This record gives sequence, structure tokens and C-alpha cells, in this order.
Amino acid sequence: MSDECITHKVGDYTVQENGIVRDQEGTIVGRLCELKKFEEQIEQAKRIANNALYFGDNSDYQTALYQVCEALGMDPEEEVGKEFMGEDQ
Repeated sequence: MSDECITHKVGDYTVQENGIVRDQEGTIVGRLCELKKFEEQIEQAKRIANNALYFGDNSDYQTALYQVCEALGMDPEEEVGKEFMGEDQ
């Protein structure tokens, strides 16, 4: 890691000014923009799932589950519901 790069410590990680996130050994573990996008995807999926359960009116839960999978970045035409996904996937 370059000494001239401006960095910020966040827990066990270092975030460089250019958005690169490194662990304690200096290994790149991601980019801040990727982490932010992932957090936004999780929040959107949580909203969809929560609202489907909140209304509890025997709505079409399959549609909500497709929307959750899509919000998490899965391709509804190629991936969603095509095969069983175990914990190791």
C-alpha cells in the first residue's frame, strides 16, 4: 500500500481515498462503491420481504420472492427458481 495514498481506518480495514478497501495485511478485499451497492441491495430486499409479510393478506408471495432475488442481483430469467441452492452456493 502506497504511503502517499490518503487512508481511513474502519475497524480492521483501511479505506483508501480512491475507495479501495484493504484488510490488515494490505490485501484488497473490495471497493467502497461495491460495498455501498451491496448494502443498498440488501436494504431493498429487506423492504420487499417485510412489506409482503406486513400486509399479510395472502398476497402472491412468489412475486415478492422473485423481487427479493432480483434486488440481490440474481437474474430472474436465468437463475431464480431454476435449481435448488444449498448453503454452499
